[in-house]
Amino acid sequence: MRWRTRRVLVLAVAVLIGVGATSAAALSRSSGGPVQRVVLSADDRMRFAPDVIDVRTGTVRLTLRNTGSIPHDLEIPAFDVDTPTVSGGDSFTVTFHAARPGTYYFDCGLHTGMVGELVVRA
Repeated sequence: MRWRTRRVLVLAVAVLIGVGATSAAALSRSSGGPVQRVVLSADDRMRFAPDVIDVRTGTVRLTLRNTGSIPHDLEIPAFDVDTPTVSGGDSFTVTFHAARPGTYYFDCGLHTGMVGELVVRA
C-alpha cells in the first residue's frame, strides 16, 4: 500500500510541474519572448532604486516594493501604467508590454520630483 501511495504522489507532483512549465512556455510564446522581471524600490528619501531601469522590448513584469513607511505609487504614462498607492512594507506588481525602444520617464504621482527612467532597447 505504501508503494502505491508514493507512486501516486510522485505522479501528482510530476503533473503539477508539467502544468507549470507548459503555462510558462505558453506565456513566453504569446508575448514574443520571456517575461522580464524588474523590482523597483521606493523609500522614505523620496527616490526610486534603481532610478534607471533597462529592459528589452517585450513583456515586463515590474514590482514596486515600498521599503519605507510613506506611501508611494508608480506612473509610466508612455505604457499606461498607473499603480494604486502602495503602503510602507507592501508591494504591487504590474505587467505591461514595452513595444517601442526609447527612453521613458516614470514617477511617483504622490511626490513631485520622485522620478526615474525606463530605457527600452530593441
